[in-house]
Amino acid sequence: GYRTRIDITDKVSLEFFDAGHIVGSAITKLTFNNTSLVYTGDFKVVETRLLNKADIKVGHVDYVITESTYGDSDHPNRYKVEKEFVDACLQTIENNGFAIVPAFAVGRSHELIDILIEHKVGCPIYLDGMSQKAANITLKYPKYLKDAKTLKKALRKARWVKNDRDRKRALEEPSIIVTTAGMCDGGPVLNYIKRLYNDEKSAIFLTGYQVEGTQGRRLLEEGLITIDGKEYRPKCTIKKFDFSAHPGQSEMLKALRKWNPKRVFLVHGDPPKITTFKKKIEEELGIEATIMEFGKTFRVGEK
Repeated sequence: GYRTRIDITDKVSLEFFDAGHIVGSAITKLTFNNTSLVYTGDFKVVETRLLNKADIKVGHVDYVITESTYGDSDHPNRYKVEKEFVDACLQTIENNGFAIVPAFAVGRSHELIDILIEHKVGCPIYLDGMSQKAANITLKYPKYLKDAKTLKKALRKARWVKNDRDRKRALEEPSIIVTTAGMCDGGPVLNYIKRLYNDEKSAIFLTGYQVEGTQGRRLLEEGLITIDGKEYRPKCTIKKFDFSAHPGQSEMLKALRKWNPKRVFLVHGDPPKITTFKKKIEEELGIEATIMEFGKTFRVGEK
C-alpha cells in the first residue's frame, strides 16, 4: 500500500506514494545510505473525477527522476474541458451523428463515462474494448478511487459492447461510443471509424496524448488513418480534448519546488519539451537538471 515503508536492508528502504495517474500508480521513494531518490513515474498533481491528486508530501528528497511529458506547457482547467467535451458530444448527437471517443482502457475510458453520466447526457452511451475488463479490475480496489460508488453507478448506466452484434446495434441510432484503443493503433475503434469515416455528421474525439508515430497522431496532424492496409481520410469532425493524466509544466515545478532536491534527472519527454523544461528548472528553481540518455550512468549519494 501507499505510505508504508519497506525495509529492504538495514540501510535501504522503499516507500510508495499515490501518483494520481491511474489506479494504483505510485511515486517511488528509495532511501539508501542516508540519501533519498524519488522517481515520479507518470503522475498528476490535480484531482480528476476518478482519482485524488498525487501525494507529493514525501519528506526529505536529495534526487528526483521525473517525467517531462508536458515540460513546455500547461493544461486548461479540467472542468472547462469536461464541459467542452460534453457539449461537442451533444452537438454531434443533435446533428444526427455518432461521437466516436478513442480512450485508454485503464482510467480514461472510465472517467469519460463518469463525466457523460454526471452531465446527464440522454443519448445511448456505449463502452467497448479492453476498458470493460479494466473496469472490473478497477472496481475491486475502491480505496484507490476518489468516488468508487459514483463510478460504479456510471458504468452500470453505460451499454457494454460484447460482440459484433452489439457494435451494429450501437450504430443504429445516434450515440456516444467510448472505445479502445486511445491512440487508434488497434481495437474496436478502427471498426467504428471504418464504418463512419464518410459521415460528415459524426465526430472522432481524441481524449489522450497521441504519441508520435501512432495512428491517432497522424489523424490529428494529417487527417489520415490506415485500417486493414487501406488509407482513409475521414470526413467527420476530428478534435482533441486535453484530459491528460500528466502534470503541466507549472504543476511539475510546484512539486520540484516542494521537494527542493540537489539534482533533477529528466525522462519521458519529447526533445523540444524536455529541453525547455530543463532550462525552466535551472532558471526558475536554481536546481541542476540533467536530461537522461540511454545507457548513461550517474552516481548519486555517498560512495
